[in-house]
Amino acid sequence: MQLCSVKDSYFSEYIIHQIHRPYGKFYLFESYVVSEIEEGVVFGGMETLDIFTYLTEFYDGIKRPTQFVYISNRINSFAVKPVDWLNFAFMGAYMIGYCIVDDSSRARERASLEEKFVPSSFAVFNNLELAIRWSFAIYMNGKFR
Repeated sequence: MQLCSVKDSYFSEYIIHQIHRPYGKFYLFESYVVSEIEEGVVFGGMETLDIFTYLTEFYDGIKRPTQFVYISNRINSFAVKPVDWLNFAFMGAYMIGYCIVDDSSRARERASLEEKFVPSSFAVFNNLELAIRWSFAIYMNGKFR
């Protein structure tokens, strides 16, 4: 199954809000967020703090629990600075799960480094549907790391 944008999938009808930043697009659902970082971006601490500020304010503002699962839908090639997560351990109170959707042959190898720094449950999937199913299980069952 080829990776595709969430807006081009059958999940698009459930998007409740979109955030567009210079470094990526973020699609907000009831209990999870799907990020699609732009091609060539280096996604690090400043970008993380910026988007998580938007996310926590949004979910709190619509009177939903501020806990969510973050799905990184890697439809574009970009770099991640996983060590920057060390500065954001407090986000584990909000981000109860983090998963990567990537169908490349090296996806799991690259993700194993990120997993060491992410302050929540972690998984890697090769398609968006599996990632969203996992996010529901994490959110509904309260399976936190």
